[in-house]
Amino acid sequence: MSRKNFTKISFWFSLGTLLLVSCGPSTSSNQSTEGSASKDISSQPLLPVTDDRNLDDFAYTLNSLTGTDAFGRTFKATKKENGKEVGLFYFLWQGAHENGIYDITQLLKDSPDSPLDPNGSSASPNGVFHKWGKPLYGYYNSADPFVIARHLELFVQAGIDYLVFDTTNSVTYNNVVIALSNIFLTYQKQGWKVPKLAFYCNSSSSKTVETIYGFYYRDHPEFKSLWYTIDNKPMMVANTADFTNEQYQRFDEFFFLKEAQWPDQSPKLNQGFPWQDWTYPQNNYHGIMSVSVAQGPGYNMADPETSWGRGFEFSTMSEDSSRFKEGLNFESQWKTALHPDEETGEVKNVFVTAWNEWMAIKQVSNGKVIFCDEYDEEYSRDCEMEDGLLGDNFYLQLARNIRSFKFEEAPRYLYPETAIDENNLSSWDNVKNSYLDFEGDTIVRNFRDCVKEGTGVYTDNSARNDITKVKVAHDASKLYFYVETKDAITTPDASDQKWMNLLLNSYQEDEKFGNNYDYRLNRSREGTRCSVEKFEHNAWQKVGDCDYKVSNNVITFALPLGLIGKTKDDVHIAFKAMDNVTKDDNIMDYYVSGDSAPLGRMSYEYGY
Repeated sequence: MSRKNFTKISFWFSLGTLLLVSCGPSTSSNQSTEGSASKDISSQPLLPVTDDRNLDDFAYTLNSLTGTDAFGRTFKATKKENGKEVGLFYFLWQGAHENGIYDITQLLKDSPDSPLDPNGSSASPNGVFHKWGKPLYGYYNSADPFVIARHLELFVQAGIDYLVFDTTNSVTYNNVVIALSNIFLTYQKQGWKVPKLAFYCNSSSSKTVETIYGFYYRDHPEFKSLWYTIDNKPMMVANTADFTNEQYQRFDEFFFLKEAQWPDQSPKLNQGFPWQDWTYPQNNYHGIMSVSVAQGPGYNMADPETSWGRGFEFSTMSEDSSRFKEGLNFESQWKTALHPDEETGEVKNVFVTAWNEWMAIKQVSNGKVIFCDEYDEEYSRDCEMEDGLLGDNFYLQLARNIRSFKFEEAPRYLYPETAIDENNLSSWDNVKNSYLDFEGDTIVRNFRDCVKEGTGVYTDNSARNDITKVKVAHDASKLYFYVETKDAITTPDASDQKWMNLLLNSYQEDEKFGNNYDYRLNRSREGTRCSVEKFEHNAWQKVGDCDYKVSNNVITFALPLGLIGKTKDDVHIAFKAMDNVTKDDNIMDYYVSGDSAPLGRMSYEYGY
């Protein structure tokens, strides 16, 4: 399908202008409002209201998350969910098909002609899977418990409601499905709202659905609480024309059947379930809409003439390769779901393509190399973090847009002063809510990589103190932190700068580490006092000390408000607790090593 045949393009708004506003670094604080009718209103401080949400700690944690990405795009704490849903296309195949690691992004640096050489070579052989880039967690195996647990934590933080497994090519990856389900079930039992699970079948649907029904739904009833259901029946996406009459009757009785909707097929608007859309604005399938990172209407992501990469601008129908890292394409797809026109209708469920496809087979047709689904950093469609140019841009873009789609905006809440006795932990009982972190996510990693016959193994033993809960309070002069771990907190060496730290964002106009943090606690200690440092000139500089105290599995801090430029009337901060992040000068390692609560570039918000 060529660009000239692209249909349903809408110019009813100036998309280019909208993308410049939404995708560029945040400049709103510098924009003049002179002459604006809203000037007087916006200059008035919001009056705080009592927080009457009665959220449990899991929901409170989710609604209190905030983050700012590498481009200055921020999402803030929210009020509550609004009942809409977001699903994510998830791939199970890392480690099942790879004969070696052929990374196109790296090949384009080392051997730039080899990926598109139809003759093939040892660097880039024909007929084998190639990765478009290197995942942040390495060239991992999908059954790696460390990776599964990290993925789950990221999904919960982002607000993902369900995953749909790619079984479209009739391979079901049973071992990965069971490994993932066991880990998801463990955290569901802790109380976390983990994503529910479903399957997407297409080719040989008759055989594939039969297999999935038998090994998963029939033989593993312990996973029933993980099923993604519609009208109390587990959803199954399939090409039902492939069923026999007997199968259709039987499957329709057990499953809520959705039709596999390919982007080059006529839209089945009532029952279709789209994994991608090649029209813009995207179609609304009875409340469900596809939102994808990039698209390949020409079925060859290596051909920029027939593909729409991460930097594609639908207003001009052209690729802006200078801005693909910002996700112009993804942002415009989200705008359709967030602001549908009258013809499109309300969107209640967004299905995002994709999280972790990562690879495609190098094929040759008529002397031309074809990579059907993925090619390089620009012409690929995964949100998972890359160990490369893209970093966590698309994960945070995903999380930010999910916040806009399925969460209500928070008012300013009252945060009353609370008396905390630094020598009496029971005084923390007066603090209503806790910010929670996954218990057991400090997993020692020791698992093979994705190469089938290889010997590569990924290891990580940086896990140490497993942070499970954080509380925050303040009085007239101090800000108090309570950090709880699963087991007794280790005793640090005198020189250990990575032991039970806190990172803070004071929301002042100053330099920020990782775009989010300007203060850090506890890189050094002396007696009962620990350091308070400010991030200046790209380094941490000590500005004072505060009290800290360890009591078995709890560490508390009493931080003078004035030391970080705050007062009792302005206690708005964001914060992260962490322990033993190996490369603590690299914000991306906060997704990987030690323990961070929350993971990565996200923070908990207090005083909003």
